[in-house]
Amino acid sequence: MNQQLNRYLTPLADWLAQLGVPEEQKMLAALGLLFLGATFVVLILIVLLLQARRPRKPEAVP
Repeated sequence: MNQQLNRYLTPLADWLAQLGVPEEQKMLAALGLLFLGATFVVLILIVLLLQARRPRKPEAVP
């Protein structure tokens, strides 16, 4: 599990280092970015599921 996580975090950490993240903090920043990305994906899925379950308003007949 650790090797798989490292395989995904290393390129992300290198990209963050190119953007100016200090060497000591690049793996922590990569983990934080991964966590934020996963959180946003889950929130978007929840919003989409809630919208799908909401009953549609009947159209008013003039």
